[in-house]
Amino acid sequence: MHIGRNDMWKSNENTWLMVAKNVVLTPIIDPKIAALDVWFRLKNCRAYVTSGLRDANKQLQIIREAAIARKLNDEYPDINSVMTLASVMQVGDKLIPAWIVAWSELLRMGFLVNPPKEAPCLFDYVHPKTGKIVKSGTVIHPSQHMRGTAFDIGGNGESKDKTIADEVVVIQEAFESKSIPGWVSYTIERENNAIHCDCEEVV
Repeated sequence: MHIGRNDMWKSNENTWLMVAKNVVLTPIIDPKIAALDVWFRLKNCRAYVTSGLRDANKQLQIIREAAIARKLNDEYPDINSVMTLASVMQVGDKLIPAWIVAWSELLRMGFLVNPPKEAPCLFDYVHPKTGKIVKSGTVIHPSQHMRGTAFDIGGNGESKDKTIADEVVVIQEAFESKSIPGWVSYTIERENNAIHCDCEEVV
C-alpha cells in the first residue's frame, strides 16, 4: 500500500477539512477526507484531520503522553519520556512490557486507547462507550489507524483550542447522507476531543 504525504493525495487540495502537518495518508482514507471537504464548506466550518496512519511507536507515544498527563509516572517511574516498546517493568515476580502497565491503567481510568500491538489488559475496566465491564485478561487489538483505515478529526492538532461541537454536526449529517463510499462508521471521542472515522477499501 502506497502511503505518505505527496501531491497525489486529493485531500491535500481541501480548503475546509485540512490535513494537519505530519498526518500520514493512505489510499483508503484519502478519498473519504477529500469527499468530506464540501460538507465542511457548506457549514462554514474549518476543521483538521489530525491523525491517519500510525505505526506502533506513534501509538506508544499517545499512550506515554496520556499516562504522563495523568501523572501515572509518579506511581510507575518507568512510564516516562524514554519508554519504548522494549522497556520492561517489574510487577510482582514478573517482568512485563512497561507500556502494558501504562495502557492498562489508562483503560482503568476511562481513557480509551488501543495498544501498539495485540495484548491482554491487566485490570478490569468499564468501557466508556458501552458501560460494560471488560475483564482483566481480555485481549485488545491494535487501532485501525495502524492498518491505514482510520482517521481522526479534531484532537490535538491545529484545532486543539476549540471544542469539536461544530465538527460533530457536520460529520453526523455527512454520514447520514450515505454519500461517501467506504466510510464505515464514526465515534465521538470526547476524552480526546476528536472524531474517529473508520473506513474500508472500495472495490
